[in-house]
Amino acid sequence: MTYRKLRIAWSVACGIVAVLLCVLWVRSHWRHDSLAVAVSRSTLLVVGSDRGALKLGRGHNFPGALDGHWESAF
Repeated sequence: MTYRKLRIAWSVACGIVAVLLCVLWVRSHWRHDSLAVAVSRSTLLVVGSDRGALKLGRGHNFPGALDGHWESAF
């Protein structure tokens, strides 16, 4: 067992990620979060969560849009 500590650390890290994903999933039932990133001059890629579902879409970029804008609302 030469990598015992590494395996323990990996297991702990995976457990923390799993718990955080569960917390975010539960949180998404009453909050709306979205992330919009400009992929070109005219296109936005939007990833969001709403009512427990993950949503992916694209939209039109306009001159006032922000790159990497994160929005969270009740």
